[in-house]
Amino acid sequence: MKDRALKIIILLTVVTFTFSPLLLNSRMNCQTIQNKANGMNTEQSAQNKYVPNTLDIGIGPIKELKLGKVDFPLAEYGKRVFEYRKCGRCHVIDESKKAPMLRNITMAYTPEYIMNYLLNMKEMQEKDKDVKRSIHIFKKKMPLQHLNRAQVRALLEYFRLLAVNKNYN
Repeated sequence: MKDRALKIIILLTVVTFTFSPLLLNSRMNCQTIQNKANGMNTEQSAQNKYVPNTLDIGIGPIKELKLGKVDFPLAEYGKRVFEYRKCGRCHVIDESKKAPMLRNITMAYTPEYIMNYLLNMKEMQEKDKDVKRSIHIFKKKMPLQHLNRAQVRALLEYFRLLAVNKNYN
């Protein structure tokens, strides 16, 4: 009985020490990505220890979204929507000037959250703490875009492609 208990304790210790740094590192990477998305440097981050809820799906119609590999034709359509809607006036892919950068947005937020924000922007601007925080940082609200679900899904795919392909704009 004692041998079995000892083996379980050793196993739990090994698992804890093996995976804890990975989980901690993953959370720290999310913080770094979000800080960059918000235009904060490391010093500003130390003063402001905010970490977005990376499991939050936001407020809106999208409750669950199953994604596979990046769909390149859909991402290209998303890029066209981005350009047609003139999103680049505020959003620069790799910089935070007037609005959060978009290169790593899919690493900081769930796909459901991103889609819900774009589909239900007004309510999320009023109720969601992450969106309110972004409005506070950038001193403006994103204008309502009146996008349909297909356009929003295409934009999400474009953001996913940006995250995996650093040379893609």
